[in-house]
Amino acid sequence: TYLRCPRQYHYAQSLKLPGAFGGDGYPQFHACVRRTLHWLEDARESGQMPTAAEAEAQLESVWAEHGPVGHLHEAKYKDSALGMLRAGGALGAETEQRAGIKSLRATLSNCHVHVRPDAIRRDTEDGTLIVARHLTGRPGDNDHTDKKLALYRRAACQTHPNTPVRVELRYLSDSTIRAVAPPEKKQEIKWEADRLAKYEKAAHGIQLGMFPARPESADECRTCAYSLICPL
Repeated sequence: TYLRCPRQYHYAQSLKLPGAFGGDGYPQFHACVRRTLHWLEDARESGQMPTAAEAEAQLESVWAEHGPVGHLHEAKYKDSALGMLRAGGALGAETEQRAGIKSLRATLSNCHVHVRPDAIRRDTEDGTLIVARHLTGRPGDNDHTDKKLALYRRAACQTHPNTPVRVELRYLSDSTIRAVAPPEKKQEIKWEADRLAKYEKAAHGIQLGMFPARPESADECRTCAYSLICPL
């Protein structure tokens, strides 16, 4: 959260203030999909296998509390959410098994960061640890540059140093999976280090109690639950 906006982090994590969402329905429906898929991953890691009907019932429950209820395009959003939920539940089902892991820890120069990828699985063929991020939008050319992926890789390799690791992007909009290759060339290694350095900078800011209203993008303000009390 600090990287998205230090002030938002302060309101949510330091002060524990409840937010009041005032944005449009699009980010709400995406958030409902993510919440439901996390529930599905938790169930699977505990040895359960929820049916499609149970997963859809969970989405309905999440939707009632967090979704764009009453929005002009609610029906359209819900249809899309159901499709993404089915895609997320099916991706990799035939070639993977549960890993028995819910979170990982990355050790950086000035902090430890606990991360929870959207999915952690094992390849049934060679035992590779698969660390995946779900994306609800359309595939983009620069998706592999997401700094979270660098953190996932660092955390997985440090937590399980003797296990091969594969980082993946999983697109819920079209059910495709894209592997993100580890950095090999000198410039790629530098870019990976620069992405991790952003987390180190964030940790330094938190340690110093620095929480400026500095959103990572203009869209962050549009969907922020604290926009009514933010000085911006």
